[in-house]
Amino acid sequence: MERFTTPQKADVSNNIFTEGLNYFEHGKGSIWGSDDPQMVKLIKNNVLGGKWLNLGSGDGRYNSVLLELSDSLVALDIDKGALSKLWHDAPKKLRDKLKMTVADATKGLPFENETFDGVFCDSFLHMFPNEVSAKIIFEINRVIKSKGKLIFEFATETERVFLGEGEYYKKQSTSHKLSETKAMIQTCLSNFNLDIQMYEIKNLKYKPRDVEYLFSGKILLVVGTKNK
Repeated sequence: MERFTTPQKADVSNNIFTEGLNYFEHGKGSIWGSDDPQMVKLIKNNVLGGKWLNLGSGDGRYNSVLLELSDSLVALDIDKGALSKLWHDAPKKLRDKLKMTVADATKGLPFENETFDGVFCDSFLHMFPNEVSAKIIFEINRVIKSKGKLIFEFATETERVFLGEGEYYKKQSTSHKLSETKAMIQTCLSNFNLDIQMYEIKNLKYKPRDVEYLFSGKILLVVGTKNK
C-alpha cells in the first residue's frame, strides 16, 4: 500500500471525526500510545483464529496483535492516511492476511451478513450521538457469524481538560450517560451473551495533535458471543 500522507479534515456536522494528520510524521506506532496489556490479554483470550474486523481501526493500536491471532483481518476506517500508516506498521510477514477498507461506518458496514468470526472496536463508538452509535452496533451484530465474538470499549461521562489553546477536540466530544449506554448496548445486542464491565480513567494525558488534554471517563468494556 502506498504511503498516503494527505491529512483528512474532520466534518463534525456529518459525524466524521478524523485527526487531520500526516500520520507518518509521528513515528512508528499509534498516536494513541502503546497497547494496553490488559486489553492485549483480553484479545488473546478471545481471538482464536477466524476472520476478524478491526472497526474504526485508526492508525493501528492493537492491530498487530489482532493480525497475529486471526486467520485474516479487515481494518476499516474513514481516514485513508491512518490506514496507510497501519499497513506500513504491520509486520511484513503478516501483511498478506490484512485488508484495508476505507468506509464511513455511520452509513452502514460494507459487508454481507455474518461475514466475520469476530469484531474488535476500540475508542470509536463513543464519538457519535446515541442514535448513530446504536446504528453502528446493530451493524456489528449483523456482520458477526453465529457463535462469533465481539470486543469493544465505549467511553461514557467523558471529560477533557485542555492544557493549551484549541477547540478541535471539544467539537468531537459526545457525552454518553453510563446507565443509558449500557441499556442501549444490551438492546442492540440482545442475541448475545454479554459480559459488560466498567472501569474509570482519570486525567490520562493525550497529545495526538497540537492540543494536549487530560481525559477522564467511565469506560464500558464489552465482550460477547452471538447466540444466533
